[in-house]
Amino acid sequence: MALGLIEVRGLAAAIGVLDTMAKTAEARLIDVKKDMGGGLVTIVIEGDVSAVTACVQAGEASCTSEVIAARVFANPDPQMLMYVDNSYKSMRLDSKREALGIIEVYGFVCAMTAADAALKAADVRLIGIERTKGESGIGLIVALKFTGRTGAVNAAIEAGTRAAKQIGEVISTDVNALPDGGIDKMVHYTNLKSD
Repeated sequence: MALGLIEVRGLAAAIGVLDTMAKTAEARLIDVKKDMGGGLVTIVIEGDVSAVTACVQAGEASCTSEVIAARVFANPDPQMLMYVDNSYKSMRLDSKREALGIIEVYGFVCAMTAADAALKAADVRLIGIERTKGESGIGLIVALKFTGRTGAVNAAIEAGTRAAKQIGEVISTDVNALPDGGIDKMVHYTNLKSD
C-alpha cells in the first residue's frame, strides 16, 4: 500500500487540491493535517502506487497556492506511518539508555521523507516528533527523534538528512551517544496537532 502526501499553503488551496485528487484516482484519505503551523495543510492519502502517484501529481498541478512539498512512498516504513495516521498515540515507549539522534527540518512532508529514509537505513526507533512554528519561510519546523545503538543512530541520521535535503531544508542534526535520563520527558514527547 502506497502513501501520498502533499503539503500546501492555505486551506482554500488544500480543499481544491483534495477535490482534484479525489476525482483523479481511487485513493483513500487518511488525514488532513491542518493545524500544524505556518498556514500549511498536509493531505495524506493511501492506495496502490499508480493511483496515489496520479492523485499527488494532479493535486500538485491544480494547486492555486504554494506547494511546499509532495511525496509518494511506495513502501512506507511502519514506524513513520504511525505518525502520519496518528496511531502513535497508542504507542508505549520504554526508557532504554541508548543513543539519541535528532533531525530538524522545515515542513511535515520533508520530515516524513527523512523519517522513512532513516528508519530504512538502520536499526533505530522513531520515538517522537515535535513541531514548532518558524518565524519565516515555510513557518513549520519539525524535529524527529530516534534512538538505538550509536552507530545505527549515526547511519540513520545521515540517511535521513540526505533524503530530506532532496526535497526541503534541514535546519540541524545531532547525535548524543549517551543522553542523560533527565531529558526523557522531552525526548519522548510528540506534539503533532491534526484535526
